[in-house]
Amino acid sequence: LLEKNKRSVPALISYKNKKYDIRIRLKGFMTQTHLQDHKWSSRITLTNERFLGMKGFSLQSPQRRSYISSFLLHKFSENLKLPTKRFNIVPVSINGKYMGIYNYEEFPDHHMNESLTGKNNIVIRIDDDQMLFDQKNANQNSKNLNHTSNTANYYFSSKIRARALNEVLNDKILKKDFERASKLLNSFRLEKLSASEVFDLDKTALWLAVNDLFGAYHGHCFTNINLVYDRDKNRFYPLIWDAFSENLSSTISHHKFRMFKLQHVFDFMKLGCPSKIEMPSQMLVDINLVEKYLKNLDELTSSGYIDNILKKVQPEVDDYLRVLNLDYPQFNLDDEIMRLKDNAKYLRGAFLYPAKPFEAYLTADNEKNSLVLVNTNPVPFKIIGLIDITTNQKFIINNNNSDYILKNHIPNTPANPAKFLFECPIENCFTPEKIKNMRIITKVLGTRKTSNVQINNWVAYER
Repeated sequence: LLEKNKRSVPALISYKNKKYDIRIRLKGFMTQTHLQDHKWSSRITLTNERFLGMKGFSLQSPQRRSYISSFLLHKFSENLKLPTKRFNIVPVSINGKYMGIYNYEEFPDHHMNESLTGKNNIVIRIDDDQMLFDQKNANQNSKNLNHTSNTANYYFSSKIRARALNEVLNDKILKKDFERASKLLNSFRLEKLSASEVFDLDKTALWLAVNDLFGAYHGHCFTNINLVYDRDKNRFYPLIWDAFSENLSSTISHHKFRMFKLQHVFDFMKLGCPSKIEMPSQMLVDINLVEKYLKNLDELTSSGYIDNILKKVQPEVDDYLRVLNLDYPQFNLDDEIMRLKDNAKYLRGAFLYPAKPFEAYLTADNEKNSLVLVNTNPVPFKIIGLIDITTNQKFIINNNNSDYILKNHIPNTPANPAKFLFECPIENCFTPEKIKNMRIITKVLGTRKTSNVQINNWVAYER
């Protein structure tokens, strides 16, 4: 469904005895997912006023938004004070024929931001029309089916567009915002600026963490990332958008290998996005963002967090389910919350508090108070110090090491040994005889609880 086929036509909405002039068109990238049955996806724009506060929105089958999960994700995001669009569910008739239950989802542009925040900050995205055009041509010849995924990198090469582009270009202030935003995002893509210099780290870290909790991996591909440009801060923050892939029988993701961003977005064999490098993999080389992201994920997956949020949003969720169950009676909240809690348990056990953080070895050189640490986990570790478990005596890390961070391991790459010096008050601290009682005090960066790591009493890596 390329741009040239997205022609809009005039229509009317009738809702609670009031009529609204609109324009309506088909929406969606792939016809087999958005136009395969009678619940076609469509985009609606109000001509003069707003409908339920929205200037523009889409209608689509709840299957496209994973039935319950997207609604819960929006409610959790709102509770986190993370800006998000209007999203809910409604029965729909077209020309007098009842079509069933549809999700409505606000169109993310400057109109949405003005309504929600009082500021008409624009929304930009990396255009995917060239990618879709290439995919269409490649699919016409079965020999070329893998062409786009194997050879192209559309995240880097595609142009940047603003949502509601024509309106933006016809407004002097918004056009200037678009030009500033384009320069900022291009500088990030070219690695001239870090994530700290381009993104609102607090909002972006929350976006990463809440998507992980829900297993919402589909929203991290560049085709689904919408960025609000804050003109006052000259920074971006992402919106929750198209977070789940097509899901016929369940809602919250069961694809755990795609759940944790620090593992998934660097694992190019499992990425599943149309571009080999994606925006989050560029974001997550910034240690400041990584620390905030892991801190938020630690909070979101902690005991009682999900139940506490659910208490606040339960009435709205119940209302949503009453409408959803008219067409889809098989879905219930208990199953959804069970999967969500399973996600939290998995994220904590596998990543935030791993049973084996890293390996530690003796060094082969003459620096007697140094150790070689080898991390094969996708999370970075804060190295805090040493402890003698027989005396409970603690030793701090040497001040010559400025960051004390053991970097995360990138999937499908060799482990990278790192040397750390410790201020040990006893002579020859790391002899094989003395080392058996020594433990390294560490924690995953951004998390709260520490753990102790035993030291192997042999040399494994020579410099």
